[in-house]
Amino acid sequence: TVLSERFSALDGGGKHFCALNTLGYAFCWGRDDSGQLGDTLLVNSTTPIPVVGPDGLMATRLRFSSIAAGSSHTCGVEAGTGTAWCWGDGSSGQRGDGTTELRQRPRRVQSDERFRQISADSTHTCAVTESNALYCWGGNAFGQLGIGGTAQRSTPT
Repeated sequence: TVLSERFSALDGGGKHFCALNTLGYAFCWGRDDSGQLGDTLLVNSTTPIPVVGPDGLMATRLRFSSIAAGSSHTCGVEAGTGTAWCWGDGSSGQRGDGTTELRQRPRRVQSDERFRQISADSTHTCAVTESNALYCWGGNAFGQLGIGGTAQRSTPT
């Protein structure tokens, strides 16, 4: 399905990989038990498959400048706007949309900041803004959000 695609960025999580093609469209493969592949099917894939748009349609796919694969969630920074989007597991708030439900397609992170880089781990996500400020969200049992405590956050802080 991707023989004609060329990729410019790649990131691997605990259960899956995601890549950006040269146009900025996201493709993911591997385990999909939490919707981390972003195709709304919850079916594991051994080949890269395209991530759908926020409404679940291919015609509205987002173009990303940065992609990050966590253990069971994925996030990307939309090219041009700097808007962060995440999908997959949100049980620790790691998607940053203020909810903890599983989401099988991209959802906007609750922030008006313009991000330029994003990184995801098993239960949390961090991103750097265009003005070089750092925001993190998700699980924080060991203080990994860097906010001076261990409270979990489901939106960027």
